[in-house]
Amino acid sequence: MKKTIIKSGIIGIALLMLLYASGCGNQSQNGNSSSNDDDSAFVIKISTDKTPTTSKNKEIKQISLNEKITTDILEMTIEEIGEAKKIQSTDISYWKTEDGETFFYAKGTIKNTYKEAFERFSIPGEIIADDKYTYSIRINFAGSVGMTKLEPLKSSTFYLMAEFPDELINTYKECKIRFGFDEELTPFISLDNADYLFELDYKK
Repeated sequence: MKKTIIKSGIIGIALLMLLYASGCGNQSQNGNSSSNDDDSAFVIKISTDKTPTTSKNKEIKQISLNEKITTDILEMTIEEIGEAKKIQSTDISYWKTEDGETFFYAKGTIKNTYKEAFERFSIPGEIIADDKYTYSIRINFAGSVGMTKLEPLKSSTFYLMAEFPDELINTYKECKIRFGFDEELTPFISLDNADYLFELDYKK
């Protein structure tokens, strides 16, 4: 009787050990599975697609004073950079600043080689002083009173100018003159949409 009880006890203990071992194995497998699931949730997918190129990524061509710009639609040369309270447009007309301000300008010549007349609003730009102060500009034609368009194969003197506070005029060290236009000389275009971009760096 005692032998039977001992044998039954041994068998019972063996079964319990097997069950325990089986349970631990399952728990370990379940734990590993859970860990894999958690890892997959934090995987960062890196796209190999290239970032679309925008007009802001277009190359800006650096130019120098008296360097001629030649394209299929116009020719331009910046010949002078200066400061003035008053700029004579024609014999009887001029541009004048408000009190406390002074023009910073780039003066040059332009020729329309496009098939149609274009407006001065077709050439936007900006003047950036000391890489800090930005002034939006448009080209101004000189030579005729109220001239806003340049006819095909006609030439004109032009100004790219901004009104600087006198404080800035007296303290700036350098300026970037940036301008551009598109293939069709579209009026009121922004620099972001220009097909041609140019920049002239000027140090005082």
